[in-house]
Amino acid sequence: MMAEIDNENKLIQRISNCFESQLKPIVQFLIYLRVPLTIAVASWYFYTQIDQTIEVYRVIAFDNNVAQAVFSTVFVVLLSLGVWFAARLHEKCYEDRLPEFYKPKFDCLYKNVPRLLGAIPLGSLAYGTWATQKTLENLSNTNPKIFLLVWMFSNILLLLILPYLIIKRIELLKYSKFLGSFASNKRGEGLFGQRFENIFVNTACFVFIILSLPMIVAAKDSPWSFGLIAVFLLLVFFNVALFSWQNTLKSRIIVVRTCSISLLASLALGLMMPPTFLPDLLGSISVVAISLTILVVVFSTIYDWGLQTKIPGITILIVLIVVSSNLNLNDNHRFRQFSKPENSVLPALESSFQQWLANRPDLDKFSNKPYPVYIAAAQGGGIYAAYHAATAFTKLTEYFPSFPQHIFAISRAY
Repeated sequence: MMAEIDNENKLIQRISNCFESQLKPIVQFLIYLRVPLTIAVASWYFYTQIDQTIEVYRVIAFDNNVAQAVFSTVFVVLLSLGVWFAARLHEKCYEDRLPEFYKPKFDCLYKNVPRLLGAIPLGSLAYGTWATQKTLENLSNTNPKIFLLVWMFSNILLLLILPYLIIKRIELLKYSKFLGSFASNKRGEGLFGQRFENIFVNTACFVFIILSLPMIVAAKDSPWSFGLIAVFLLLVFFNVALFSWQNTLKSRIIVVRTCSISLLASLALGLMMPPTFLPDLLGSISVVAISLTILVVVFSTIYDWGLQTKIPGITILIVLIVVSSNLNLNDNHRFRQFSKPENSVLPALESSFQQWLANRPDLDKFSNKPYPVYIAAAQGGGIYAAYHAATAFTKLTEYFPSFPQHIFAISRAY
């Protein structure tokens, strides 16, 4: 009996030692990389698990929209690079930031985890396009399936090339005249130097402003609204943090110059650009990739700043978000009011129907039989009704391509 108890204690002790020496350092490192890890997981969830995303892939394929497919892939590649770069920057500082958790024997793991995290967004896009084409197995028209397969294999090819370029970048760039400064793997030099980090952060803030500012201006809020002030304070805050990290007067002047250029350029473009210009051009997949890229840059910078100053920057930001939401300080969803024309006349139902029927392209095929007419009633209201009605119509159109031209009216609640 005592021998069995001793054996059990030894087994428990062995498991405990294994956890302390092998698993705990890995878990601690993943917790340290929680910002890029969270963004990588969020990209996987968005690009593979959300039904609306699958519908977006289908729409791009059915419309043969090569431009949006290319934009989507390009910006997801940039997201992958952003996740890798943020994780690699944190990994470079791991020994200095948390020396009590750093274990030299895990150096190989520390270097490869950022690469694995960087592969998740692009791999998720490839899987999402593959999963979408599997839903089109019963479709007689093979063009959408071929489109999705080509898109998927393009993403897989880039997924294989990207890690190679990341691993071999030093050998590939060391003789380059313009990119030779990036051929370094040391902290504080080239790609991991303060100058590139300055450009990296300011580019993210610049893109964030030109995407956000037109929306805020179009909302017709007060010119001194909380959202407008917060957008520009964000850029100033990050450059103050970057300024405090610089070691020389020259590098601090570069930070001030970069901040000024970003601020003026984003202000000019943000005020001139129509609010939906970029989203309509790039598509929702690209917009989400851009948003996640901005988030990984912004939150990684705040996180690193918090580790250096011992100030919980991310926690403070989350509290500000919760407070501003509860107090409606960031509410830009007010109803726009339009004046009703005095002499407006609603069209008559009978004349509208006759006009619609006369313009049907397949009316001649039904000369000797009744013409099919559908009136759709969408359940619910808002995005719920719109999404589920669009999903049903898409499925019906796959089996009956002429179905859309037989819909006379659609009714739903507002």
